[in-house]
This record gives sequence, structure tokens and C-alpha cells, in this order.
Amino acid sequence: MVFGLGPDKFSGFSAADFDAFVESKWSSNRFNMERMKVAGKLAALGKVIGPALEAAGFPLESETSQANPTIFNGNCVDSGWLYFQRRAQDRKMLAALLDKHNTMAKNVADACPHHQHIILFVRVDRAGIEAGLRIHHNAWLDGHNLFDKLKDTWQHELFLGLIAGLSTDLTIDFGTFQTTGGSKVDRDELKRAAQAFGNPTESLLVVQRFGRDHAEIAEPAFAEQLQRLLTTLAPLYQFIAWSKENDHVSIKDQLPAQASPELVSLSSVIEKKARQKKAGIKDLSLAPQRKVVVLKGVFERQKGVVDSIDSKGVAKVLIGNLAVKIPASDLKVVD
Repeated sequence: MVFGLGPDKFSGFSAADFDAFVESKWSSNRFNMERMKVAGKLAALGKVIGPALEAAGFPLESETSQANPTIFNGNCVDSGWLYFQRRAQDRKMLAALLDKHNTMAKNVADACPHHQHIILFVRVDRAGIEAGLRIHHNAWLDGHNLFDKLKDTWQHELFLGLIAGLSTDLTIDFGTFQTTGGSKVDRDELKRAAQAFGNPTESLLVVQRFGRDHAEIAEPAFAEQLQRLLTTLAPLYQFIAWSKENDHVSIKDQLPAQASPELVSLSSVIEKKARQKKAGIKDLSLAPQRKVVVLKGVFERQKGVVDSIDSKGVAKVLIGNLAVKIPASDLKVVD
């Protein structure tokens, strides 16, 4: 799902879009509207790229990052993201396993959802545009799935072939290893890079950069260029991303077994109430499609409709033609 303020069709990026992320604005709510306009353009890009990925056999969900500074992004918005990730039901299946692996302190320190899973992405900051594939070092499941997969000689060769087939415009940063698309990769160097997983930098970043002065980024046709780029990277995404059919870390047995529909229904109600209390949600009737009023913050006294509530107690609320993320504890049901 995508959130922002902007046109339904992508019209290109302007200097104002990049200036929305100058350092002096990172932690200020005064510039939320500027960043929301960028989020709107990214959402429009998602409407072009998402269907193309699905048509190519890669049905991923798109989302944009928060445009306003909150505790969930460290009160700092230095860039805007459009990212494509595994679908909600698959993320839900993996949530307990990921939470078990990461400490609570680690989850609080980095609550960004696009750091938990492998993604295809478009990123806007002051300098320009980045687009590509990314595994953040917190996306440990997908990262370790790749590294364990590379222990197999045949899979190793397939990975080298995928890298060699990429455009020379792409830069590949893999731990201690850097190269460009189309390059012949040294096997031993790649092995050493894989062993460096878990360092506090990007674990894998395959990216093409466009400076803010590039003429093509101001044109509507730039959407098709990004569509081709991410569609080209989709096979690499599929090669890496963990799934039950691509399980090289042997975790299938750790996933919850399917329960009967009746038990699922009952347990989901109980779990929902427990999550709400744990997240500090005062109004337990809060749920998607409920009308609410904001109790405090930038949107205090504004009314809206809840779109969804995540496991950390953050609600996505539609206020007029805006979609914003607000702690659920700051909302009250009014209908």
C-alpha cells in the first residue's frame, strides 16, 4: 500500500523534491507537506512499476516510507522511499521468527519496515535518485538465505551469472566487495564478502544512481526507465529472497503450523487485544475502517479513517486526501 500527496500519474521529479530533504528539514514537521508531495510522486511510480513486476511473475507489494519525523524513523526523514517487498501474508508468517531473532532494543532502535526484508526500491534524497535492490543488515533471513545458498557450487555459479548479466550502469556493494554489473566476479572475493554479513553497513546493495541534474528524471518517461530497471533486477530478488521453495537456512519447521479456521479466528481476537494493550492502545475498539480523531501531534483534532494498524501500534490514517502514520495511542474512535 502506498501513501502520500500527489498526482495519480508520475510527472517527473523537480528541484523542489530534492530540496525537501536538505539536512535542516530532516527533523522538522514544518516540511511534512513538501515530503508528502514527494511521497505522492513515489506512489504514482509504484502504480507503474508494481503491475509490471506482477506481469513478469513477481507479485510484490509496494509502500512508501513515512514523510513525517516520528520515533519510528528516529525523528529524522533524510530521504523518501518507494519499496517493493513480499506480500503481507508472507511477512505476517515470518514476523514471529524475525522478532525472535532481533532483540527488543534492536527493534526499537530501527523500526523501519523496509529494513526487515529484501526489497526493490526507488529512493529520493537531496542528491538525486537511487533505484535497485537492497538487503539491509537487519534483513537477516534473506541475507543468510543468500549466503548459505552460495555455499553450493552450482548456486554460486548461478549468482555469478546473474551479476554478469546486469547493466554496467549498476553498482554492486556486497560487504567488503564492490563491482559493477556485467563484470566477471572473483569467486574467492565473493566468498569473503559473504562471510562479512552482519556488519553495520549495507549487506547487499545493487543500485543505479541518478544525480538531481540528470535531465531524464524530470520527465514522465522516467517511470518506464525505472520500471525496466527494477523488472530486470526481479530475477535476482527471486534468487535471494527466502521462501518455502527457496529455503537454504532450514527454517520451515520453525514456522507456525496451520490451525483450524475456528481456532485461528478465536486466537486472532485474543492476540489482537493483547497486542493492542502491549502497544499502549487505549481504545480497544480501534480497527481498520473506524472513524477516529487525533488526540495530539501535528494533526491534533483532525478526523480521519483508520486504514491499518501494524504490530508496533502504529496506525495508517486517511485524513482527507492524506495518508499518515500516527501512534494508535494518539487516536480515539468517534463512530
